[in-house]
Formats: sequence, structure tokens, C-alpha cells
Amino acid sequence: MKKHSIIESMEDLFSNFEKIDMTKLDLFLHQILKLFDEIQTKLKSTDEKEKAEALELAQALQQHLNGLADKAFAASGLSKDKIDQVLSNPGNFKPHDWDTFKKIEQDMSDYKKNLATNQ
Repeated sequence: MKKHSIIESMEDLFSNFEKIDMTKLDLFLHQILKLFDEIQTKLKSTDEKEKAEALELAQALQQHLNGLADKAFAASGLSKDKIDQVLSNPGNFKPHDWDTFKKIEQDMSDYKKNLATNQ
């Protein structure tokens, strides 16, 4: 399978965890949520080829996201619990970045609720 552009975007965005651009992160997360909607739709398709391609893409995304999480933990030297503590403290962010982070968090929460409602 050819590498999907969202995976290339993910690799570019997270190539340096110390210099993640929150604006690019916000755009990326909106793109990936839209892609998740497309995958969800294709997985419900009656076309077996379309379903198989969607499943393959979903698996590739999961693999890349898991790999990025592992890299983030390793790069930070922190446990998941410690990272959760850091991310929950607005004092660890510039005000604009905190606002962007909270907006992303809300968008993801809304997406999950919408997904649960539509299944």
C-alpha cells in the first residue's frame, strides 16, 4: 500500500517533539478526524475492496500513532502518567498554545461523542 499523505504529514509534524507547531497540530488533528470519518464510512460499504483498503489504512494509522506515542514517551523520558500531568497544567504552555490544545481536546471529545451517537 502506498503511504497515505496523512501519514507523511504525521511524520513531518512529529519529526521533532521539542518543536511541534500547535497551529499545524490543530490542522493535522482536523485532517485526521475527517479521515477517520471517511474510513468509518468505507468500512460500512458493501464494496469489499473499499472496506479492505479502509481497514488497511486504519491499521497503518494505528501503527504510526502507536509508534509516535512510543517516541514521544522515549524523547521526554517521562511515563504516560507524568505526561498526562504535564498536559493537564496550563502553566506548562503559552496561553495561545493552551487555548489551541484545549480546543483540540474538545474537538476530539466531540468527535468521539458524535461517533458513538451515529453507530
